Amino acid sequence: MNMNKKTFLKSLKTYLNKLKTSAIHRHISYYEEILSDMIEGGLSEEAAVEKLGSPKNISEALLKDAMPEDFKKTDWIGRCFIIFSCALLLISLFFKIKSTGNSSISFIGGADGPTSIFIAGKIDYTWLYFLTAGCIAITILYKTIRYFKH
Repeated sequence: MNMNKKTFLKSLKTYLNKLKTSAIHRHISYYEEILSDMIEGGLSEEAAVEKLGSPKNISEALLKDAMPEDFKKTDWIGRCFIIFSCALLLISLFFKIKSTGNSSISFIGGADGPTSIFIAGKIDYTWLYFLTAGCIAITILYKTIRYFKH
């Protein structure tokens, strides 16, 4: 399959997704310059891309030779926020579905003794819903800030 310059660079960028954005940009710029030079030298885009090789092989070599500081760091705080938010969401949905029953009042007692009144009703889970919404909002805010920070 013949690839043009744009497709090659896009594919290379996809294969380099383990690297930080700055390292990816550095490699993409380098290969974009090489391809431009080859095209200016008289090769067609497809021939220049074919001469470089497959983006997968190039990316494997680049990842093998990359410095440790070029790799993305795992965001454990963000992952914990996401897991906690998902757990709260599932719990909230469970209680929302479960609490759709009606309330009832029962009288227990006799004519000659004290009478007890039992009121069975729904437990108010509003606090859980607000906690879930707040946790999801904090997670979204955290991930958005991290995205724009890097």
